[in-house]
Amino acid sequence: MSVSKQHVVRLYRNILKTSKLFPYTYREYTIRRTRDKFKELKVESDPAKFEQGIKDSEKLLEIIQRQSIINGMYNKRNLVVEGIDDTAEGEVKKSFENASQS
Repeated sequence: MSVSKQHVVRLYRNILKTSKLFPYTYREYTIRRTRDKFKELKVESDPAKFEQGIKDSEKLLEIIQRQSIINGMYNKRNLVVEGIDDTAEGEVKKSFENASQS
């Protein structure tokens, strides 16, 4: 099974977008881990390890999506570092809701 470059880029972007729905600490952790994982995959020469890394990343995306929905069910207060008006988070939520409806 061959994985296209477009699929990898789309997966990477979806993970980063969905990570923005998390509170600050989890968001930063997830973004950092995602970047590190994809940097490792970029230089991976073994096709089997590369495909396994992509499968793991797809599972991670599913987990992040589920967890972000659960986090959205609870009222949270923003941390000082997050600021009061986080408009990017609202836009990501809307795009995620639109994507899940179709």
